[in-house]
Amino acid sequence: MGGEGRKSREDRLKLEKSGTWVSSSTDFTILLKRLYRHSKNYSKSVDGNCSPYVLCAIPMLFSALRCLMIEYESFYPPDRAVLKVLTEPNDFSKMLDHYKVTGQLLQEANLLNEIRNEIVHPAHLPTGTSDNWPEYLQEIKQMGLLQSTGKVEVDYDFFAQMSSHKLFSWACRVAQDIAACIVQSNSQKSKTKVRFTVNFQEINNENDLCMSIIEF
Repeated sequence: MGGEGRKSREDRLKLEKSGTWVSSSTDFTILLKRLYRHSKNYSKSVDGNCSPYVLCAIPMLFSALRCLMIEYESFYPPDRAVLKVLTEPNDFSKMLDHYKVTGQLLQEANLLNEIRNEIVHPAHLPTGTSDNWPEYLQEIKQMGLLQSTGKVEVDYDFFAQMSSHKLFSWACRVAQDIAACIVQSNSQKSKTKVRFTVNFQEINNENDLCMSIIEF
């Protein structure tokens, strides 16, 4: 099929076509909430943190954010021209720039994007480091987000370290903050008093936060 699929996706973002569509960010975030609860229960059954669910959840967080941007910019008053950034290289970075994500959140968003890249483009051969974790992602390890032995001289394999409920929780919080930047970016949309909000829910009455439902 060559590049037909990519062209079709780009045309849907650039051109107004006939047909129907609905909010899909909700579907992604509801599934993420369920994955989060499974992850929490699984980690409790092991050691309080080990969980493989993060490996499918982080790419899904990016899909939910992309859906939210498309829905938000397509809603009245629409700004379809903004969606052009989603058809360009480095679309996530351009999204962050458009919504003026800066400071610590920008740094965290870029780290999260690199974790996402490691998941969807696996290169899990030796890293050349004693702790089996890439040098360019050491900040993630220093933040205490991994499933780690805590030893510099030896650690679990790459994806085993990534299988961490703490990493899942952090990723949800970063996505939550990015989503807030999106929905607060246009005062004209908020003046319409439309229910276009981002809701987050505490899980099991604890402090861990996960994206719950994005609705309008």
